[in-house]
Amino acid sequence: SLMGTDGPCLATSDVLVAEVRSLQKGSTYGRDIWHYYCDSFGGGIRDPTRHTEAFRKEFFEALRNHSLDEGFAVWEDPDACAPQGPRPVPLPEVKPEEVEAARMRFARATGKDCCGEVWELLPNAWKP
Repeated sequence: SLMGTDGPCLATSDVLVAEVRSLQKGSTYGRDIWHYYCDSFGGGIRDPTRHTEAFRKEFFEALRNHSLDEGFAVWEDPDACAPQGPRPVPLPEVKPEEVEAARMRFARATGKDCCGEVWELLPNAWKP
């Protein structure tokens, strides 16, 4: 590593990796413009440590001179189309006789008919 007056300092390559990571974490724009650059010119590899120092320098130069603006404006992040969060679980099929049996068990257990508020809470697929 290079030596500074206060001891070891980061090599330029390490500084550029840190700058890319800071840009990515700093804003959605920063993350997305890096992703656009990597998808368009870096084979889709988005980890800054897996690119050359020259690649990272060219990115910052292109960012400074706004040469990425036009392509970035029409770029769509393939990851943005991926489903987010858990997928809904389909409700199981329930036969009308199973619903009626459940209503009877509820009535026996609570002394109340399974109508009104409780009935309204059941999914429509479970109602006869």
